Amino acid sequence: MKTIKVLSVRQPWAWLIVSGFKNIENRTWKTDYRGELFIHASQGFDWTALEWLEQFWEYQTLVCRHFGIRGPSITMRKEEFGAIVGYADLTDCVRNANSIWAMPGCWHWELHRALQLAPIQMKGRLGIFEIPEPEALR
Repeated sequence: MKTIKVLSVRQPWAWLIVSGFKNIENRTWKTDYRGELFIHASQGFDWTALEWLEQFWEYQTLVCRHFGIRGPSITMRKEEFGAIVGYADLTDCVRNANSIWAMPGCWHWELHRALQLAPIQMKGRLGIFEIPEPEALR
């Protein structure tokens, strides 16, 4: 049975990754894994992301439109929570990536060739975890 590697990420970061906008995932820990990494959007939305994205208003606008954000609520794309939403190739893990997405003091997981998929509902886990390949991906 084929398995896949998965990482849970809160929205809107997960959507920004699989849409090809965000090429760095910031983590406090290093990984030696390289290869295809499926992105699972956790159940939670990181509301502080909207504040951080104020400095890049075009991304903030895209996020608000995509999720239908009206005040403190999400009106659209609720199926993109608690689901695998896409994948990217994890190509490196460094400390000082040259990207607007790289946060100081974090490990910067470099992501390339991202692709958004139709959501596949499932529970997430901590760290990189491995699951049997879902039938929807075959």
